[in-house]
Formats: sequence, structure tokens, C-alpha cells
Amino acid sequence: MRMKSVIIGLLFFISFKPVAMSQNLPALNDVWHDKVSHNTSIAIFNNIYPAANIYVNDIHFLVAVDVKNGNIVKGIQTTDTAFSIHSEKIIGRRLDSFKSKGKLISGAGYYVPLTDGWYARFDFKNTSGSSKCTNVIKYKIN
Repeated sequence: MRMKSVIIGLLFFISFKPVAMSQNLPALNDVWHDKVSHNTSIAIFNNIYPAANIYVNDIHFLVAVDVKNGNIVKGIQTTDTAFSIHSEKIIGRRLDSFKSKGKLISGAGYYVPLTDGWYARFDFKNTSGSSKCTNVIKYKIN
């Protein structure tokens, strides 16, 4: 009986793992059709948006959704150290290891452009060369 329970549990886990991994990141300005948590939010510059938790390839992301204006995706953020762009890890990298120069956005942080609309974010209180990336965000920064 115990072995049967273990086998059923494994089959259950295996059957749902591909579903969790098959989720894709939305594009900015897409309409978000899934649940949004009003207990989780993302502060993007002067706006605070409720967020949805998603996993893509076992990497955790928060999706900022503008629920007041038609559930529009306004930004995507991760602090997951497994996140990489072109096989390069981003979270935890030193500021002086990036080729691009960043810019300080008052009250929000120091942002280094990466690729495809992603930015490495650093704490605005400490922007020396040894500062480490705290999160990565996809957002339209003017």
C-alpha cells in the first residue's frame, strides 16, 4: 500500500511539473488574464502595482499588472539568482563587471541596460564599482 502511494505521488508530481515550466513571460503592455495578488506588489518608480507570481523554467518572476487600466502588464521583476541572459548570471554581479553605463533614477535606484528591455538594478545608496545587482527588471524606462 505504501509503495502504491509513493508511485501515485510521483506520477502526480511528474504530470504537473511540465505545466509549471510551460508558462511564458508576458510582454510589456500585454493584457494579463491570470490571477493577480493584492497582497504582493511591485513598486516601479512612482507607481505601485499588484503582482502575479509566476515561474518560467523554474525561475521566479513577479509580473506588475495595472489592474486599474485593463490588467496591462507594466513590468516584470526577478531576484532569482538563476536568472541569466545569454548564459550570463545577472543577480549578484558587480556594477563594474557590466559594459554598459547605467543611470541613476532618483529614489528608484541605479539601472544598467542589458538586452531586450531588461535592466540590472542596483541600490541607489551605494553605486560604487563593487555594488552588486539586487534584481533585474523589465520596464520601459525613458
